[in-house]
Amino acid sequence: MELIADRGRRVAIDELNTSRLLAHARKQAQQRELDDVLIVDVDAHHYENECYDEFLPFMENDVLRQLTLAGRAKGRGSAIPSPATGFQDMGGRITRYSLRASEKTGRGKVRDVELGQRWMDAMSVDYSCLFPTLLLAIGLHPDSQMEVELCWAYNRWLTEKVLPEAGGRLYSMLTLPLLDPDASIRQIETFGACKYVTGFMITCVRSLPVHHNAHMKIYRALEERGLALSFHSAINPTEPVFKSLNRFASVHGLGFPFYNILHVTNW
Repeated sequence: MELIADRGRRVAIDELNTSRLLAHARKQAQQRELDDVLIVDVDAHHYENECYDEFLPFMENDVLRQLTLAGRAKGRGSAIPSPATGFQDMGGRITRYSLRASEKTGRGKVRDVELGQRWMDAMSVDYSCLFPTLLLAIGLHPDSQMEVELCWAYNRWLTEKVLPEAGGRLYSMLTLPLLDPDASIRQIETFGACKYVTGFMITCVRSLPVHHNAHMKIYRALEERGLALSFHSAINPTEPVFKSLNRFASVHGLGFPFYNILHVTNW
């Protein structure tokens, strides 16, 4: 594989390797004796869109599952709306974005677990709480049933396939389909007692007020089970107030606190 660097210079790269990429981080962690310190990453993300083929089959509705899987054909739209735009890879200078697919993992192992533990080991991270990335925009999905189905499929895949393979180092707060309170209750009842599940997450990029009375039974169910609740924000460049911003960093810097501020103000 060749990357085009500055002034058209081509750089040949065989494959990405997270351990080699973070070699300096590993050296610094050793110098600072971070292996002797308990380190927990409470907001670790992975790219679940690279795992569609693994978790979309867990969708329960036969028709929606078929439509979604068929929509994975080349040239079709994503199952999850993604409002993210901009230059997060800095025009190719952050090579991990373009090279991530080339990184090799062990056969028969959960790819995201192995990749996650490589960067955790490099930076002396003992435990991580795993969150999705594109699913943070699930509150913008125009179809409430799809929100329910996608959250169910992702949560089931995470609790049955991913977390059990991580050797007790990965935990998660599962995504709730807030648009459907009854479906949210069902997912709490189904996945709340699963090992490595510490609680549930509500994505904040949505026009639905999180303090609505219809959601009180969701919060009661979490409280009764002693499960944690988090409100995870995200970016939304389509929000009118952010359309005047011209950089990913500015949308990210203002957008993330904006939605939490909005909901807390209402609360």
